[in-house]
Amino acid sequence: MNKLRAYALLLFIAFTLVRCSQSLQPEWVGLNDVEIYSIGSSESVLSMKIECFNPNQFPLVLKSANLDISLDNHYLGHTNIDSLIHIPALDTFAIPVKVQLDMKNIVNNALSLALQDSVILKLDGEVKAGRTALQISRKVHYEGKQPSGLFLK
Repeated sequence: MNKLRAYALLLFIAFTLVRCSQSLQPEWVGLNDVEIYSIGSSESVLSMKIECFNPNQFPLVLKSANLDISLDNHYLGHTNIDSLIHIPALDTFAIPVKVQLDMKNIVNNALSLALQDSVILKLDGEVKAGRTALQISRKVHYEGKQPSGLFLK
């Protein structure tokens, strides 16, 4: 009887892993509410909302994310999201992000960024997400053009 339970549990875990591994990655929609949260001489904080669309027919839960953010190949800063974010099925959702800015890089490149009408935004890192109790870590890489006006308010 114990072997039957063990096999049933293993079969359930295997089915769940296969089912979750077939989930589609959320699609990038855009940025909203970009603003400077705090200003300092060596470090400042930028807050924004990253909007995405969940193409899956089931909800997901984002458990954590560690992302490096760059503008036009200039390192902007790092963000660490460590709160649970519930992602609805087949719907758009927003992830609130606070980025610790590297002021040395920003001051050196602010003029060149201000003179452009668009910038290339890069997000690189890792997210931990999944369905309820089963979480899977995945590498994230996004690169796309954004209007520079978003960052120069």
